Amino acid sequence: MFESDREGGKRLPGERDLEPKHFQNQPLKCSLCGKSFNRMESGSLPFCSVRCQQVDLGNWLNEGYGFPIESGELQEESDEDE
Repeated sequence: MFESDREGGKRLPGERDLEPKHFQNQPLKCSLCGKSFNRMESGSLPFCSVRCQQVDLGNWLNEGYGFPIESGELQEESDEDE
């Protein structure tokens, strides 16, 4: 858990940041819309907003994304089903 995730930004005793300080202030690019944003201000990493996070989830659920397969792999699977 990062300092920004906790109310008031305080850490528990013994808790430490998972990322070095020099990475925390570097801007990121949203993996969906490409907008630059500060990771410390976003609660939806690796996205800039909850909207982009939800759009990405919708793409996965509606099969907008997929993994490539070779045509031979598809034929082997259909042969096994018969």
